[in-house]
Amino acid sequence: MMVWAERNAVGSIKGVYANAQPGYAEEQLADNDPAVLAFLNPSLPQTVLSQDLMAQFTATDAAAIQTAIAGSQAFWLLWYQLQAQKEPMLVTNARFLAGWYALIQVLGAGRMTTIATALKVTVA
Repeated sequence: MMVWAERNAVGSIKGVYANAQPGYAEEQLADNDPAVLAFLNPSLPQTVLSQDLMAQFTATDAAAIQTAIAGSQAFWLLWYQLQAQKEPMLVTNARFLAGWYALIQVLGAGRMTTIATALKVTVA
């Protein structure tokens, strides 16, 4: 089946129609075209629930985190902000990233990569 696509100024699809729309959607594409599928099925942003993050920490992690909290008011603030989240945290959110990178400093990149894998997220 074919659809008609409307594109924005940079060439991305901004509308898909069953029929041609004279003046703005005159490009015909297959309904299984990758650009059409990407427009119709946008990926959801990656999120992490605070309780799911906390569940990944081991006793060894907890000891390192407690030491970091005791030595830094800034880390204490980041730690409690992560714990206080009730809604899913966007992994691209500045506060989440600040906490994540602080945890990398405390637990190491390898440990946080293992946690990211367990949470099924990619943190940039």
